[in-house]
Amino acid sequence: MITFKDDDKLIEISINGYQYPEITEGYYDCDWLNAHLHANDGKQQWNKNDSAFLTFELTEMADWFETLAEGKNPEHKDLRFRETCVWFKYKRFNDSHLITVVLEAEFLPPGMAFEDSYKIELKCTKAELATIALNVKSAINKYPVRGEYS
Repeated sequence: MITFKDDDKLIEISINGYQYPEITEGYYDCDWLNAHLHANDGKQQWNKNDSAFLTFELTEMADWFETLAEGKNPEHKDLRFRETCVWFKYKRFNDSHLITVVLEAEFLPPGMAFEDSYKIELKCTKAELATIALNVKSAINKYPVRGEYS
């Protein structure tokens, strides 16, 4: 589980399996992953499910958070995925980071229009970012890339 917690705000994203477990090879369809979001912005809580990531995007995610945990700057300030329901950006402050979790489409809070976006900002230490990277790597081990991409 990928967890961001700051005071009364909480974002939890868990990977719950392949979207199409019966498709074990090919291009993209075999590598979509179902994700569950639990969000609490301090005012309301909600839960959503979507096929939010491709397996190989988890590697990019782990690398991005690991780079931040090491005190380095990732190649890109934003971490975006093919499915736009969630993406991340950061700002560095000495030994901590402000991670902005941007929710769109299927992961929006109840009552928001599909084309809107919703931002939740959370302070994270380097240790917390390292834990996030390790948890993403755990999901990679559980749900490896099945397709062949060149």
